[in-house]
Amino acid sequence: MLKSTYRPAAPTPAASSLPTGWTEHKAPTGHTYYYNASTGQSTYTRPTAGPSEEPLQIDYGATEPDQVMRASMQAMDEFNRNKSQNDATGHFTGGQSYQDRSRRRGNQGDRPKSKAPIPNCAPWVLVKTKLGRRFVHNTETKQSLWKFPQDVMMAVIEMDRMEWEAKKKAEAEAEAEKDGILNKEEEPAREKSQPADDRASTPGTRAPTQTVGGPHDLDHDNDDSYEEVEVTDDEGENDDEGDEPSKRRRLSHSAQPSPPPGPLEFNEDDIAWQLAQMEAEAEGDVEDDYVNPDGHGHDVNPTGEDDEEGLPLTEEDTVALFRSLLDDSGISPYATFEKLIEDVHVVEDQRYVSLPTTSARREAFSGWSKDRIAQIQALKAQQESEQSARKRDPRVEYLRFLHKNATPKLYWPEFKRKFRRAPEMGDRNLHDKEREKMFRDLVARLKLSEAERRKELVGLLKDTAQKDKDAFRPAMTVDELPDAVLRDVKFYTLEERRRDELVRTFLETL
Repeated sequence: MLKSTYRPAAPTPAASSLPTGWTEHKAPTGHTYYYNASTGQSTYTRPTAGPSEEPLQIDYGATEPDQVMRASMQAMDEFNRNKSQNDATGHFTGGQSYQDRSRRRGNQGDRPKSKAPIPNCAPWVLVKTKLGRRFVHNTETKQSLWKFPQDVMMAVIEMDRMEWEAKKKAEAEAEAEKDGILNKEEEPAREKSQPADDRASTPGTRAPTQTVGGPHDLDHDNDDSYEEVEVTDDEGENDDEGDEPSKRRRLSHSAQPSPPPGPLEFNEDDIAWQLAQMEAEAEGDVEDDYVNPDGHGHDVNPTGEDDEEGLPLTEEDTVALFRSLLDDSGISPYATFEKLIEDVHVVEDQRYVSLPTTSARREAFSGWSKDRIAQIQALKAQQESEQSARKRDPRVEYLRFLHKNATPKLYWPEFKRKFRRAPEMGDRNLHDKEREKMFRDLVARLKLSEAERRKELVGLLKDTAQKDKDAFRPAMTVDELPDAVLRDVKFYTLEERRRDELVRTFLETL
């Protein structure tokens, strides 16, 4: 059976009576509660007679406050009236039924957002909520009040006035700074436009026109490349200020400036013209005399019909020229001849016409493709053979990996987790059980003394030499040792430098 957690309040003296407007009632559960008919408030706590709870009334005409203080007082008075109306409607403790209650917890979901100390009113602080409401809180007594005390309210009003003045001052400074920036931006534009306006307003003058010679040519007023021109009625009037007549560029050929001394430089037009001439000469359309470095000239005939000095090209030479073109074109030997002739750069090359017919070019391309494919296959086979030669036994590679990283301080699970990304740990030619077995065997032998490990390695070398007398050579390296030695764990129990010295000493004794 459920037990009630209600505990009755301590008995009060009979002499203490309820305040005016409060009446005592019994709830259906048997609990005593108190109800105020004027305010509609109900509570389980017995109310006591205390100081007057009437809202503070302010006489606005008494002290003639300024506009900011008057607005703050009116807002505070309106807030108190709205609060009293809300308290009259109430919630569960004010007589409202369970169905009419808001589903939000607390004061309609409102929460404190910020707080600020009230000047000259410690320890009171002003707290602002998310919904814009304000209340005061005493940091010493932990008391919070919606209705401000008299002295606290006057301090809050003064605080609001100071904040309002600071806000207005900041806005004024921002506007002044903005206006200053705009004025600074307008001054250069005004200075640039002023000379132009002055020149436009001066009668009998004309705006200067841009010349090919550049700005430095305008300073030479007495240059022969300029001539004086009279100003017509359309160009200027009232020319009484003594301005010099405007000058314009002479169009006569005699007034052209002389070329600068020194070597001439070719521009893009000269280079383009030379290229066009070279192409025309290569096609046989232009016949010109070329001068050799020795100073003797001769006629060049690209067709070679009348060339008596040069030797004619043989068939092998023409095929070699065409093959060099194929090598330089970068075309794949697996492509077709039709793919080759689609390339404009190949067709326009002079080596393309070294073979007179298309059938000859096709045959040369076929031979070149076969030779290149054979070279590619031979190179691929050589690379595969080199890779297979370089391929090591996975057991040997794993033992070398253990020799570098395994220590008696690491257990197998820790070692496996630490080096899980190493390629030796992911080799599929070895099973995890084999890796674990070799790891445990090596770690167990590393715990032995160095003398015992040297003795085991010497015994391994002697046993291998007895089984195969040709297995060792005096000049062989460590990597050339027999697989029976390289695949044994005993070979990796010593430090690499000391192990190699021991192996060389053993080979010298053979």
